[in-house]
Amino acid sequence: MSHWITLVTRQGRINAWEAAPDDKPNGGVVLLHDIFGINNDVVRIASRYSDAGYLTIIPSLFDSLQRNVEMDYTAENEQRGRTLAAQLPPALALDLIASAADAIAHAGRLAIVGHGWGGSLALRAWRQLNLPCVSYYGQGGLPPQASGHEGVPAILHQVTNDPHFTGHSAALQESSQNPAVYRYATGTNFDRPAGHPHHHAQSADIASRRTLEFLRTQIHQRHD
Repeated sequence: MSHWITLVTRQGRINAWEAAPDDKPNGGVVLLHDIFGINNDVVRIASRYSDAGYLTIIPSLFDSLQRNVEMDYTAENEQRGRTLAAQLPPALALDLIASAADAIAHAGRLAIVGHGWGGSLALRAWRQLNLPCVSYYGQGGLPPQASGHEGVPAILHQVTNDPHFTGHSAALQESSQNPAVYRYATGTNFDRPAGHPHHHAQSADIASRRTLEFLRTQIHQRHD
C-alpha cells in the first residue's frame, strides 16, 4: 500500500510518500529524491523496494522551502530544482532525513538510497547518521577518507560520461572496498524510466540488482 503521510520534524511538518510491502517489512529504506521533488519516477523506484519487502519512505525535502514540489524532467524544472536545492542547508536536509528514518524505525534495520542530488545527500547521511547507503550518481559529501568509514557499508553507482563528475568522487575508481564503487559506461540518470533519453536499460538493471543484493545482505530480516 502506498500513500502520503505527514512527518513531524524539528523543522515542522513535511509530507512524505510511504510505500509499504504487503507483508511484515524485512527492513526499511529512506529514499531521497532528486532536485525534481517527489515525482512519478521516484514513486516508481519506491515501489521497487516495497515490492522487495522493505517499508520505504520518501521525505519531501523541499517542503520547508516550498510545498508539493513534483516536477517533470524539463530544462526549466531542472533550473528551478537546482535553485531549491541550493537554498536548503545540508544540516536541515540531514535533520529531515533523520526524522524520516525515525518514522520507519519499527521496520527494523534501515538503509538510505538516493538519486542525483538525493544521492549526494545519501553520502552525507552515510557519514553522519551511520546508516548503510546506496548513492546513484551522487557528487557531493564524500570525504577523502571515505574508504573504510567506521565499518558502515555503502555502494556508489557512478558513471564515466558526466561533465559534473569532479572532486573526490571522480578520484574514486571502481572498487569492491568500502565504499564499493561501480562505474557504468554511460551518462548520469541512467535509471530514469524507459523512453527517457538518459535511460540505459542494461546499466539500470545491473545497478538495481546490485542495490537489492546490498539491501539483502545489509538490512534484510527474515520472519519465521
